[in-house]
Order: sequence, then structure tokens, then C-alpha cells
Amino acid sequence: MLDRPSSATGYTVADLLAMDDIEGVRFELHEGMLLVVPPPLSEHQEAESDLQFYLRSQRRRVYANVGVMVDDVNYRIPDLVVLKKGEVLVPKVYQQPPSIIDIAIEIVSPTSRTQDRMIKPLVYARVGIPQYWLVEELSGERIVIMHELQGGKYVRTGETSVKEMVGED
Repeated sequence: MLDRPSSATGYTVADLLAMDDIEGVRFELHEGMLLVVPPPLSEHQEAESDLQFYLRSQRRRVYANVGVMVDDVNYRIPDLVVLKKGEVLVPKVYQQPPSIIDIAIEIVSPTSRTQDRMIKPLVYARVGIPQYWLVEELSGERIVIMHELQGGKYVRTGETSVKEMVGED
């Protein structure tokens, strides 16, 4: 059940974390506005699985569905996060500090285009996550567009296909 926001300006992270779970539905917050995130399509899940395989083969700690601590009225769950070397997830918390995250990865879906391309990079840059990877489908192929944080903004640094990353022809 969705309760009313505790603040006149909208929902807070505390409100969100106090809500009852609704199976198969994920929520994020943007400036106090509750966002419903539908379950990913099979193509999305396949890209996510391939990226996890690749990143783990590079001996990186990669996790799906990790909540990122932004502030009291913003709560984000990237499709994948890669931790900085030597870092581990903080146990028993719903929000991880952005300081432990090296890469936030979003896989663009029909329902997430604006969020993934425009809003989330601004949020992740604001909290200082060093890299942002955006996975787009172009001409039937999943392409990873890599960005690095420079001067408070993400700058495109390269791109490659998911197939190339995992060694598929």
C-alpha cells in the first residue's frame, strides 16, 4: 500500500523504505516524486547478465539492484554497480554510499529512456560516481557508451558492443 508522503514537498527516502513491498515492482525517488520502475524485458536481462559475466571476468565486484544514497528526496537503483577496488557493500542497509561505487550502469529500456539518458547521469555525477555506462540498442546490437566524470560532468570516453566485451562474434 502506498501511504501519503510525509512531506509537503513529496516522498522522502524514509517514506519509501517504510512502504510495504509490492512484488515485481521497484520504486525510485526523484526530487520527492515516486517513480515506478517496471520489471526489465528479457533483452534487458540478457544484457545485464552479459555485463555481469564480463565484469566478473575482469575480477570486478558487480551487483544488480543496489540502492544508492543520494539525499533525503532522491533514491536511485542502477541496473548494475561496480565497486571501487577494495570496497565492499555495506551490510544490512538499503542505500549504499556512492563513495564505494566506481561505475553506475543503466540499460536503456523503452520506459526508461529519459531517466537513463538525461536525469540519472546528472544525479550520479552530483554524488561523484566516477564512471557512467549507458547501454543502448543500436541497429539491433547492444552498445555500451562509457563516460567518465570530469569537472562535475560525464564526458563520453568510448563505446563498444556487449558482444565484443563478452567475446561473442
